[in-house]
This record gives sequence, C-alpha cells and structure tokens, in this order.
Amino acid sequence: MDDTVRIEAGYHTIDTAAWVRQRTGARVAELTSALAEFTDHPVFDDLHLHVDTSARMQLWAAARGWSTGPESTHHHTHDELSESVSIVLATDQDRRAYALVQIGHDDPDVYLDLTTDDDSWAQVEPVDIVCPAGHRWTWLDHTSLLDDTGSYLDFRDVFGRTPGAPYAECRDCLAYDDGDRDEPCDCESRHTIYCPTCAQRCRLELTAVPTMRPAGSAPGQP
Repeated sequence: MDDTVRIEAGYHTIDTAAWVRQRTGARVAELTSALAEFTDHPVFDDLHLHVDTSARMQLWAAARGWSTGPESTHHHTHDELSESVSIVLATDQDRRAYALVQIGHDDPDVYLDLTTDDDSWAQVEPVDIVCPAGHRWTWLDHTSLLDDTGSYLDFRDVFGRTPGAPYAECRDCLAYDDGDRDEPCDCESRHTIYCPTCAQRCRLELTAVPTMRPAGSAPGQP
C-alpha cells in the first residue's frame, strides 16, 4: 500500500518525507555532516537570542558563500502534512542548487534541488484524485478542482455537497457491518474516496511538480 498520501476518516495526510523526495535528488552526505556540525555548535547555546534551525541553515549557507534569500525560505505546518518542514534553498558558486531541509525536529539534511521553479516548494495542498478507470482530478483546495483538460471546476459540482465529501467509508465494509454482506471486506483501509464518474475507489497522489529528474528515475534520485 502506497502511503504517500493516505486517506483517513474525513481528511488525508501527505507523508512529508515523500513530499520532499518528490522535489529533490540524492542526499549529499558530506554537506549534511557539515551542516549538522554547524547547527549543533555550542555557540548557539551561549547566545541570549534564540536562533532556530531554519536560521542556522541560512547562516551556514551564507558562510559558504551560497546565495539565499527570504523568498527561498519556506516553513510549512499544514494540517495535510504528516510533519512540519522547513526548507532553505541555496545556490553555490557553481550555480548548483541545493535544498536544506528539516522535517519535524529531525536533524537537517542537504539535498540536490531538482525543481525548476522555486514556487514548487510553496505548493503543499494540491493532490490528485485518481481512479482505476483513469478518471483524474487535481484537488487544488476546498473549493476548486482541475480536470484532465486543465479546466477549473467547482468541487461541489463534481463531488456533491454532502457533509464530509469527498471522503467516504468503504461500502463493502459498511455492508458487512450492516449484515448485508456475508464475507468481510479485504480492503486495506475502510476510508476512501469514490469516483463520481464510475463509483470505483480512488487513491490520492502528490500533484506533479516540474523537476530536472530524468524520465523513469525514482524520487530521491538525481
């Protein structure tokens, strides 16, 4: 079961690590070790002014002569994410792009930044609703969808106005609970979304972002 975007009871959760992998290449071990040594330096404990990890990442990049800026720093605490995430985007003297990333309270890591648009790091909410028959929508926010032709749709016109839509419980599980089905359902989760076109169970996927990733390579690889 792919838990990149997991449908729960009345909401969904995006795995933060998978969200980061979608935008990055390989973790750069040598730079990650150097960043950890810097952010853990005892000098920060002696300061009377609190310097959080995001600020320390910016200082580390600046000390290396890398280019950063206010618009290249992001901090996301969205309810959809499994954990909060802080990102500092930086470019070295050879114009190589890096993403300094801290997930939750973990130590930060340095990755190759494969995005071709810095705004991709600001994109959190959109996910794709995908059904086995090929019907697909990009769920932009609570009110808007994009269909597969790129047309904007009112969410309620597609998935209805029922409270809690589009989330639903597995109909076979409910039928078994109500005694209308002899065998228990073997689905992996009773929480789902039903396709408004063909009534099949849908899954959620991360909405694609533009990257320099070669075709066929997996997220997290250069």
